[in-house]
Amino acid sequence: MERVDALVAEARKVRPQPPAAPVATPAPTGAPVPAAPMTPQATAFPPFPATAPPRPTSAPRTGLDAGSVILGLGALLLLVAATIFISVSWDRLGLFGRSMVLFAATVAAAAAAAFTTRRRLSASAEALWAVGFGLLTLDWFAARAEGLFALDVVPGEIHLGGWAVLLALLALPVARLGRTRLGRHLVLPQIYAGVAPWIAVPAVLFYLWSDADWTAFWSGAVAGLLAALVVTLAWRLRARIALWIAVPLGAAVVPFLVIAALTEAFTSPDLDGLVLNGHGAPLAVIAVGSAVAALVLPRGASGAAAVALTAVGILVLTAVVGESSATIAAIVAAVIIALGSIVVRGASVWARGAHAALVTAAGGALLVVLAGWSGDVVTPVAVAALSVGVAAAAWGAHRWTSIALPRPLLRPVVVSILLVGLMATMGAAELPASAQAAVAIAAAVVVAWRLARGTRVEQWIGPAALLVALLPASSNDGVAAWSYAIVAAALAILAATTRWDLLAAVSGVLAALTAAGAGVALSSSAGLDARGVSLWLTLTGVAAFGIASWYLESPVRRLPLEATAGVVAFAGVLAGLDVQDASWAALLFLVLALTLFAAAADVADRRWCAVPAVVLAVLSWICFIVGEEITSVEAFTVPLAAVALGIGGWFLRRDASVRTVPALGVGLALAVLPSLPQALADPTGLRAVLLGLAALVALAVGGWRSWQAPFVVGVVVLALLVIVNLWPLAMAVQRWALFGLLGIALLVIGVTWEARVRQGRAALRVVASMR
Repeated sequence: MERVDALVAEARKVRPQPPAAPVATPAPTGAPVPAAPMTPQATAFPPFPATAPPRPTSAPRTGLDAGSVILGLGALLLLVAATIFISVSWDRLGLFGRSMVLFAATVAAAAAAAFTTRRRLSASAEALWAVGFGLLTLDWFAARAEGLFALDVVPGEIHLGGWAVLLALLALPVARLGRTRLGRHLVLPQIYAGVAPWIAVPAVLFYLWSDADWTAFWSGAVAGLLAALVVTLAWRLRARIALWIAVPLGAAVVPFLVIAALTEAFTSPDLDGLVLNGHGAPLAVIAVGSAVAALVLPRGASGAAAVALTAVGILVLTAVVGESSATIAAIVAAVIIALGSIVVRGASVWARGAHAALVTAAGGALLVVLAGWSGDVVTPVAVAALSVGVAAAAWGAHRWTSIALPRPLLRPVVVSILLVGLMATMGAAELPASAQAAVAIAAAVVVAWRLARGTRVEQWIGPAALLVALLPASSNDGVAAWSYAIVAAALAILAATTRWDLLAAVSGVLAALTAAGAGVALSSSAGLDARGVSLWLTLTGVAAFGIASWYLESPVRRLPLEATAGVVAFAGVLAGLDVQDASWAALLFLVLALTLFAAAADVADRRWCAVPAVVLAVLSWICFIVGEEITSVEAFTVPLAAVALGIGGWFLRRDASVRTVPALGVGLALAVLPSLPQALADPTGLRAVLLGLAALVALAVGGWRSWQAPFVVGVVVLALLVIVNLWPLAMAVQRWALFGLLGIALLVIGVTWEARVRQGRAALRVVASMR
């Protein structure tokens, strides 16, 4: 403090002095002297704080620390010690001693846990409560092992269920106690209470079901009460961890009870069995419980009402129909579904529940319809009745106010249900595949025609119906051939007549694919080999590409169809390769190349098709010469050289700055180099003559166009051919004459050396100046 006072005094010494006040005139005698005004004094430094600022407190650490680890290990060691004591020293004590030891240890652990909870020692409380409930578990099972309170008479599964109830009744209030003292629920007691039902419920259920000969429903109901008890306590005490652990178990018990109730009701589908023998009691319990829940619950009341109404409806239907045929049952169910959907309206809890029950019943009826497609489950009349009933229910559902069917989906849903019902009815009647396909395709064509001018959603029903109509023909290649052909034509007409580009694109793609499928089915039914399949697929791809490129202008319609055409044509080429005939592959490649050449020449925005056309043409030529077993090297190199020279010439024409060496060098090399060694080996043969003519043409073109690459290649090739042809003559001349001619030539060159040098340089400059 002395140091601080010294600093303050030093600061006050150096502060600036206020300006001198003006001299006031003396006041008259007897007059009161006015008080001088108080002016603030300027300071050079801010006032020194009286106390130092408080240090920032560090945030409380969370997570696993050393203390928590030590407490957890201590609790674990206590449980291990108790277990060892029970297993080793148990026989040395009497029954009273054993009971007192266990009781004292459990009470001590619970008292210590309660003390630490009141002192707000959360980690210690968690550990000690874990020890306490662990000792309580040991007490519970040890008491049964020793026969205390006649617990050994109780079956083990029931005793296990009692342990779960005891833990829930004790652990959940203890967890709530932590909320009042520690500001949060204790975690480990919640885990004890949530895990215990997972052990006890399955044990109690299977004991009652198998050993006690109870029915599945009542066994599940009694076992489910344990889970319900834990869930209710956890919900009331807001023990979220225990609730999260126990709720999945309760959710698993509910469908088990529903399935068990339905199974028991359907095993005795008559009034005597349901009422007198009690087989309808499970469904009645579910209905009553759901009805009570619908009246009591603030949330989910409509769902509970739906369950209650569904259970009542199943009971009534089962009791009325009894042991009648499945056809009568289906007709009654269809009438109930249709009338209920049309009559029941409003937005009350029970109306919403009825709507949900009707939707569930309609979904079950659709499953029966689909199952009847195979003809082994229900009769055709039943399938037809259920289909009509569900369609009528969908028509009435658009007037609901709770879960109403949107108006734009009304006709698509109803039409789809009727189409599926029609096809399922024919399948259940086991009609011939040709009859099923004919009726289905006719119905699909009518639907597509009627909905072609509808809304966007309705227009999609046409292509979907046409595709579904192909299902009956899938088992017969002969029927599939004409079925696919008719559907392809219908899809093509739909694509050509619709004004919606997206629908037209999808319909065009489907038309191309179904047309390809028709050819494959026809080839299979006719017993044709891979040639027929490959040719059909290739021609289908060519036709689809031609229609897309020449007649379609919208990119949305054109591009998907062109891509599909390419895929179909590629599939045709792959099928043609299975023939293992190079000549056939050459024909397929040639057809594709000619198609692309035509598109590149005639369609303005398809000039790029020339590139794949050239590639396909080269492949066609290679396959052709392989198939014809041609061994001449020029048969392979000349087409490639022509293509390379054509591409180079196109670049030369497009860009005047491109030189001939990079543009034409590859093509000239392919044209000359493979044939040159054989021509030099036989300088008087046909190959040498043709190569010389080609070099002469290259020389002439190079000189005429001032192109460097063909000029140099022509000069070099002609020079080599001349030398090779004159070399035998030179060897036939006498040596002295040859030496004499060489000497004269050297003398002439030497005399005119400077002129020859100038001429050589001029020739090099001319060649270098060429393009």
